[in-house]
Amino acid sequence: MPLFISRLRRWFAAGAIGLVLVVAAVYFYARHKVENALKEVPGKIGIEIKQSAQGFTLSRSEQGRTLFTVQASKAVRFQQGEFAELHDVTITLYGAIPVASIRSTGQI
Repeated sequence: MPLFISRLRRWFAAGAIGLVLVVAAVYFYARHKVENALKEVPGKIGIEIKQSAQGFTLSRSEQGRTLFTVQASKAVRFQQGEFAELHDVTITLYGAIPVASIRSTGQI
């Protein structure tokens, strides 16, 4: 039985499409599994989140003058103890002279 080129092309095309579908299925399955695993990590290691907030600001003033300001894009407070985790933090310290200030950014 002779093997025709057109038939061979169809088999290669079907194989390539099948391979792409298998690779895509494995990728999405692994992605779904990793996302679910990341959600379970805090519970498995015993960390319970008590409160979470987007946009956090804390400042302190004395005699009508601001001493410092702490700004964070996200704050997470945990059940155990009174600890909080701040993300994308900006700390501004104001000096005795109104124009003097120090600004520091980072994660705490």
